[in-house]
Amino acid sequence: MSAKRSTSQRASGDTGSQNKKLKTGVPNNYLYKTLQESGFTLKHPPNKCIANQETIHVVRNIKKNLQKHFEYPRNVAELHSDFEKECQSLDIFKHYLFPNIIRITEDSPDEH
Repeated sequence: MSAKRSTSQRASGDTGSQNKKLKTGVPNNYLYKTLQESGFTLKHPPNKCIANQETIHVVRNIKKNLQKHFEYPRNVAELHSDFEKECQSLDIFKHYLFPNIIRITEDSPDEH
């Protein structure tokens, strides 16, 4: 009986993660996690993507995050496959292709 209970709990756990994905509208995969950690947030249309840092810093952070992963370079293949899956929809591909990035700046006093 405990085997049935654990199976039903796993099934309900899967449904919970699917519901979370539907509520937030953002998949929880390696592509999104890596970009989020690097200072870039992908958004689905019509929302704009968000960059928390300058482009050069985001690119540097993506490279660092990929290289410090314990499964490097295999994790790059996972990132690429997640990106391919994401871009199967033509609308999403066009959204990522064209410049639609909002830059969020931190309000800090200028130091001279």
